[in-house]
Amino acid sequence: MADLERRGHRERMRQSFIAGGYETAPDHNVLELFLSLVIPQKDVKQIAYDLMNKFGSLEKVFNAPIDELMEVKGIKEVSAVAISVIPEINKRIQRSVNEERTILQYADKSFEFCRNLLSLEKKEIVYIITLNSDISVIRYYKISDGSVNSAIVDFRKLVSYVTCDNASCVILTHNHPTGSPLPSAYDIDFTIKVKEFLEKLDVVLYDHIIVGRDECFSFQLDSDCMKFVK
Repeated sequence: MADLERRGHRERMRQSFIAGGYETAPDHNVLELFLSLVIPQKDVKQIAYDLMNKFGSLEKVFNAPIDELMEVKGIKEVSAVAISVIPEINKRIQRSVNEERTILQYADKSFEFCRNLLSLEKKEIVYIITLNSDISVIRYYKISDGSVNSAIVDFRKLVSYVTCDNASCVILTHNHPTGSPLPSAYDIDFTIKVKEFLEKLDVVLYDHIIVGRDECFSFQLDSDCMKFVK
């Protein structure tokens, strides 16, 4: 009887998900359902538990390096890649939302745009958003891909993007993946350097937005920071 129950287990999981039964399901059950779709003809319940025990949370499982995923018994390269592709899909979905939000004149829209670019990143990334004179988005570019605590910006890239788009102004944005969006002394100094650099190109630095774990920070809206960069 136990074998018969396990044989129909995958079908019951799928039907439960279709019926909306997974909204309050434990994380390991959600992971088990996912694994059942990518690992055929194998009981994946123990694999789901092993992944959760090794990495500590569903988020950490799906953001784990492929080689570390494959250290778990039952996880081969194909299933490890399937797990790893989910965060990449989520990033692209969030970024695609930005195509519908082109005017960044107001803080709430700017914050949402920047969150869609950066909220899922696990290391510090810097983007430049080129804008027309009406603060409508032309394009956005990744100008630095750094570590969790630092990022180095290539100013030559900055010049090429701004001049190619004939931008009137830009928004600079980066993330603090581990917590508070409040700027460091380095962030303030970096903002000053970018502002002065752009002024030589007759381009305005409209804002510098920092995306933290739960909140965003705007240099434009913070008078204490703006007194340093004016």
